Amino acid sequence: MVAIYYVMAVTALYFVILMFSFRNIGNIYRRATYSKYNTLSGSELVPSVSLLVPAYNEELTITENVRCLMTLNYPTYEVIVINDGSSDETLKVLIEEYGLALLPNPEVRGRLETKQVRGIYYNPQYPHLYLIDKENGGKADSLNAGINLSKYPLISSIDADSLLEKDALIRMARMYMENPEETVAIGGDVRIANGCVIENGEVKDVSLPRKMWPMFQSIEYLKAFLGGRIGWSHLNGLIIVSGAFGMFRKDYIFAVGGYRGGYPGEDMNIIIKLHRYMLENKIPYRVAFCPEAVCWTQAPDTYHILSNQRKRWGRGNLKNMIENRDMLFNPRYKVMGLLTMPYNVIFEALNLFQNYGPSGSAWIRNA
Repeated sequence: MVAIYYVMAVTALYFVILMFSFRNIGNIYRRATYSKYNTLSGSELVPSVSLLVPAYNEELTITENVRCLMTLNYPTYEVIVINDGSSDETLKVLIEEYGLALLPNPEVRGRLETKQVRGIYYNPQYPHLYLIDKENGGKADSLNAGINLSKYPLISSIDADSLLEKDALIRMARMYMENPEETVAIGGDVRIANGCVIENGEVKDVSLPRKMWPMFQSIEYLKAFLGGRIGWSHLNGLIIVSGAFGMFRKDYIFAVGGYRGGYPGEDMNIIIKLHRYMLENKIPYRVAFCPEAVCWTQAPDTYHILSNQRKRWGRGNLKNMIENRDMLFNPRYKVMGLLTMPYNVIFEALNLFQNYGPSGSAWIRNA
């Protein structure tokens, strides 16, 4: 009987969030259809972005993915690849492909603590590409190293095995420019690339996966991103910006001490820290979601890999909730404290023990 009430409560609350999402679908459609974002791709008014790409053992795909990132429709940006102590030839293939050489005196602007950086590589023929080689420290540590080197006011993180649509960054920037003073983070839409036709780093033909587990995840991602995150962002209660693709104001990332390493869930942790900092300092803000900015990723195609992935996400989720338990039911933290985090604890984090499948906004990320 308890299980029945539990499922009913989950369904009812998620239905409410779905209604908030539905209310915004019309505005999103008009924005995606009629906004002249293409004219921004050559505008000097668009804020510059540092694109951070943590990479660990990506020698087979890193060259093509970097080539794709260097041809985005965006006026001014840099690509910073962070080799996180790979045990394969990731570092070597990038150095050889782009003729990179070790910088003798690189200008490192930030002071976030990271594992030792062994070298920074650069080639003037590719003025917007940098390669950081560092000791292995995990994804959060790699992002902090990239932030330290970055020179632009906005940073965007993307997984090395993911693909951005050519207009994804400019669509995000257009949303940021609507309210740059209050926008501290924007999440993009992550879709499953399994089954799609990919040529030269672009998704040419969209199709559903042919295998069962990626098919289930395609449905799950649609539900979580388009059914959940649109609604949560409308309430300014978004608890996560997917590690696969997001954009952040760098000054506030520094203000909260950068990414927290040591356990999975760094993408959730940074958003919780941003909410906490802005609310405690009474600074107006928003954490937004841009469903038109699309990133494609490969989903696990076996139950074993999928299960390990979700267990890892679950551990990170629980750790974040335990560390920030003072925010639960605390009116000081508004929607985050009174709705988002209680929902996450009761209906997301506890799923790890209830053996319900992953559902909703918190589980879907790309670690």
